[in-house]
Amino acid sequence: MPTYKLDVFVTDAWPYELKQAVYSLCIAKKVNSSYSVVWTAMQDYEFYNEFRWEDSYKLGTIQMFEDGKNLVKMAAGKKQPVTFGQTVVRDHKGILNVATGAPSGKPSFTLQNEGGPTFPIVDQLFNNEFKTSWSASLGMIYGYVSLELRPKVLIFFQKGMKTGDMFATIPGAVCEIDFTGVTEKAVSFVTSGSQRGGDMG
Repeated sequence: MPTYKLDVFVTDAWPYELKQAVYSLCIAKKVNSSYSVVWTAMQDYEFYNEFRWEDSYKLGTIQMFEDGKNLVKMAAGKKQPVTFGQTVVRDHKGILNVATGAPSGKPSFTLQNEGGPTFPIVDQLFNNEFKTSWSASLGMIYGYVSLELRPKVLIFFQKGMKTGDMFATIPGAVCEIDFTGVTEKAVSFVTSGSQRGGDMG
């Protein structure tokens, strides 16, 4: 399983100035067609910041998606490890069963819901720790939903945001980084207010 590496450079006086204004360096992960959760929010960033993650996942559910609320503080059902190609069943009691099915190369897995209204969430291994990377903003009642893990992350600075915060939109500038076909990327935030990115290796 590959390890993905992202180097983020914040140039000149920006680290000090942004931290003084209580801006967090945030990363979000794309699932299906959306970004919805702050995967990590770093407050102690410097000139050079390194992030790593792997294609290792857990699937869970919550009762409600709430813009601006923090998932870390919300009750969630027991999460189940899941691999690409597998299905997790949420039974009529709202309990997630162990994932079944043969692993496949397609970067997606499925939630089969038999337990009434719920909102799927995805955890992914980030810097050696499972963190929630995405939540469905629209719930499901019964049936199946396929969750496709896109090789894209969103980077942005946001005032007061914390790891696990749910969001519908991000005001201000964002930078989307595409890892299609590569495992290492770098981006630089320069004093002009722009960002420059590229492949590594």
